[in-house]
Amino acid sequence: MVGTSNNAITLTKQVVEENDITEFGLNQKAIINFLFRYESLIDDSNKIRTPDDLNLARIAEKTNTTRGVVLYILNSFLRELKDFHDFLTTRYENWTPGIRHIYEKLENYLKRLYTTAPIFNYQRAKKNIDVLHYLLSNNYYWPHITTQLALLIFVTDRNDPNVKEKAHILQKNLRMLCTCSAYAFHCARNRLNISKDGKLK
Repeated sequence: MVGTSNNAITLTKQVVEENDITEFGLNQKAIINFLFRYESLIDDSNKIRTPDDLNLARIAEKTNTTRGVVLYILNSFLRELKDFHDFLTTRYENWTPGIRHIYEKLENYLKRLYTTAPIFNYQRAKKNIDVLHYLLSNNYYWPHITTQLALLIFVTDRNDPNVKEKAHILQKNLRMLCTCSAYAFHCARNRLNISKDGKLK
């Protein structure tokens, strides 16, 4: 689980200066994007790192912002990430069986995930739900909704022409975001014949 202590939050607020507030709004998406593409969010034990374990100076330099803003954004983001994980793992929703309702569930979760971590092209991902569900239906294979989320974002990101080569979302960060295990992700990817580049084989 992700968490930040009250003390950490208080100290972070003291670091952020008045002039940083506008910068916070402008750089939030850039910082979270950089984080998912260039920094490992989990340690060797598969636990989510705290902001203190991340290279804040490097993130600040690459996103053209200050260390205080980076720290403030990361603390806020990690709280939202915890809420999203709780939403995926503990919240019960009574969804009527059927492909249409599975589609609606995935679309709902995708929107919630994008609100938490705007690191992919949301409109492209929404369109890719149809492609993913076509493949799943043809294979008579319906993995857990978190696995579908991970596959959907993986394919969307890998095929986004605006994403530079070697700047894709790190797979371990993506799986962590969607609470999807490496086994479930690769099993589903191989079952659907999706390559490591996000293309159909």
